[in-house]
Amino acid sequence: MTSRQRIFAIVHHLPSFEPDLSRGEFETRISREKKILSKISGFLVASLYVKNLLLERGFKNKIFVVIPPALCLGKSQKRKRPQKFRGLMVSNLIAQKGILEFLKSLEKEVVPEDDFIIKIAGRDDIDTDYAKACLEYLSGSSLLKESIQFLGPLSPEKIEALYATSSAFISASKMETYGMAVKEALACGIPVFAYDGGYVRFHVRPSMNGYLCSTFPELASLCVKFIRNPEELKSLQDRTEKLKTRENHTWDKAAEMFVKQTSHLPQDLSNA
Repeated sequence: MTSRQRIFAIVHHLPSFEPDLSRGEFETRISREKKILSKISGFLVASLYVKNLLLERGFKNKIFVVIPPALCLGKSQKRKRPQKFRGLMVSNLIAQKGILEFLKSLEKEVVPEDDFIIKIAGRDDIDTDYAKACLEYLSGSSLLKESIQFLGPLSPEKIEALYATSSAFISASKMETYGMAVKEALACGIPVFAYDGGYVRFHVRPSMNGYLCSTFPELASLCVKFIRNPEELKSLQDRTEKLKTRENHTWDKAAEMFVKQTSHLPQDLSNA
């Protein structure tokens, strides 16, 4: 890297961001990250939340460019509210997303009379051991195997079609640095039931467009509550629809923000 080059790292997630790390593992990961990222000029991040995480890790002498991501939704589809509970999870089957923990908690809450469907869209080839554990758990559960549908990876168009026919969006992720799927669901007018991990809390307005939960049993219990109370779910859907606003932040505007935030930087960044 020459003194006139501006080298930025786009940071969505780092190993040290993962929850439940031991102190030793946390320090080891930060040490590795500092060695790798020490020579760059700055970070491109999606939110002030990520910026603060990086500052806490000692990257105080770097340049920060904060660019919220734009949604990739197409033309707004007409919502088709199902009569019964139809939940949607957009999540790869990896440990950080908390799917297995949520399924185990949900199985303890539901009874055979509960009529619901929860669809999960995402990849199962990233952490194959964890994905296998999720799918084997489902196949062995008499209470869940007919109600939980794993769809695999889907195109953005198919995901958007699922938003239009879902009654609630469920996020069991232990840590979200932004939460694009949560943002998309709310933009489509779908209430969100989420594990309170990371940036999700900045999207959800409790009791207005969803709820935040501090444990997986609490999240499972919340889902069952609305499975059994369709009128209460309808009321929450109405409130979420009223809060839905047209998303005017496009990727063109994101590019303009990047140029504006970086155009004033000195050419010589050798001391950055």
